[in-house]
Amino acid sequence: MIEARDERPHEHGGRAGWSERLSFAFFDLANGFGGIARVDHRPVEKRADGTISIFMPEGAIATVFAKEQIADSGGSSVARIHLDPYEALTKWRIRCKDIALVFPNASASGLPKTGERHGAAAPIDMELTFETWMPPAGSIDRQTNVDELNYVRTTSTGHFEQAGRYHGKIRVGGRQTSFEGSGVRDKTWGPVDQTAHHSAQWFAVGFGPTLAFGARAMSFGSKGLHSGWVLREGDVRALSSCRVESEYEGRAFRTANLKLVDDQGDGYEITAESLFALPMREGKARIHQAMTRFRIGDREALGLAEYVENG
Repeated sequence: MIEARDERPHEHGGRAGWSERLSFAFFDLANGFGGIARVDHRPVEKRADGTISIFMPEGAIATVFAKEQIADSGGSSVARIHLDPYEALTKWRIRCKDIALVFPNASASGLPKTGERHGAAAPIDMELTFETWMPPAGSIDRQTNVDELNYVRTTSTGHFEQAGRYHGKIRVGGRQTSFEGSGVRDKTWGPVDQTAHHSAQWFAVGFGPTLAFGARAMSFGSKGLHSGWVLREGDVRALSSCRVESEYEGRAFRTANLKLVDDQGDGYEITAESLFALPMREGKARIHQAMTRFRIGDREALGLAEYVENG
């Protein structure tokens, strides 16, 4: 069971590749703004990095990159990217005041080729509050060991997600907007094997406090896996089935059809259309993050689609 203590840094036991990662995906259908804030602490390697990417409605993307050396304990912020917990598993604050690199011409398939990109620096000032609609959906593996001195050590690995409301303000350059939207946060901790060959798709969207989804489809060679949840009328349900059919332009996802079934047997058909995308590299992994228009029945929302190819 995910507990309030899991918001804090975990005991890593010196394990190689240990990562404690937080991300917040936020989108406002009314004004067309969206974004992703991410922090990854690697306390064994004594380093941390973070990014904030803001999608703007005309296709510009503003990105802040941050890196710093850290103490062994880790945390939830990197340089001027601040992810501040106010109430465990309930309320967070996302802040950044820095200089962003702004690309004015992103498309559904990503940024222009390297020689055709025309980025410019601009100040960014954002302050958002996240308030969850649901308890955490995820899993955790805790292990307790007692050494020869009777010292008790509890270690764990885990992952969870929560949908909720975001509100606040975002300013990029001379452009400022109030923000009233929705999205999903997630946290993952444990050793990461960056040499493992796999592909994954993650879809995260909040249509409102009565309907939200987080769905992952993964493949390791010929083996396929899925995980996820549905928030429906206050009830959090696990996914029992997740089928994804995607259409691509080159390596970039353009559209997808999701067919989901929850553990109570209810089915959902969702369409996803990439609007603006940001390609990234993390080690050997290619990551394609897109602000995406989701539709289910007559309901529409903006959310995140993330495609990962490693190997």
